[in-house]
Amino acid sequence: MDKLLSGILVVLVLSAGCLSSVSDQDSHQRARQHMAMARVLESDSRWNEAAMEYSIVAEHYSKTEFYDIAVRKAALLFSRIDNPLREDSIAVHWLAMYAELPLSDAERLSLQLHVRMLGELDTLRMLLSHEIAAKDSLSEVTRRQQEEIVATSIRIHELEQQLASLSEELEKLREIDLKFRRGEGEERR
Repeated sequence: MDKLLSGILVVLVLSAGCLSSVSDQDSHQRARQHMAMARVLESDSRWNEAAMEYSIVAEHYSKTEFYDIAVRKAALLFSRIDNPLREDSIAVHWLAMYAELPLSDAERLSLQLHVRMLGELDTLRMLLSHEIAAKDSLSEVTRRQQEEIVATSIRIHELEQQLASLSEELEKLREIDLKFRRGEGEERR
């Protein structure tokens, strides 16, 4: 019975090893397909889509030979200035993963400069955002003041018209008063 159990155990271990080998080959082939697709997208300047393909390889096929290249390419493409869907937080994530790889001194220096530039770019974006908000706020204040000026101008014009009308009425009343006084003065004589 022990021999039978040992035999079954050996068969199970061997079959698991075969399945692992088949699974490794399948993973390698899928990773190769994603890498090929990423290269095509990259050559077509579709940066974000290429970066996504590289990130799939890095996240799902980390045991393959493509891992280092996929991490580096994902980091660089996600942080490209001309990537329309660029997201600094994603870029920083991939740059941090890239920094964990074995790098030459030149690559490490380049990576540090890249991260620093991303930080400065983020700071400039924040300052620009504040400037735009301040400009928008000033524009709104200016717009409201212009509306108030227009409303005040209209009110001044209306008041000037009323003043002119009242002045005319006052002049008429003076003439009537003068006529009335002249008429009283002639009656007394």
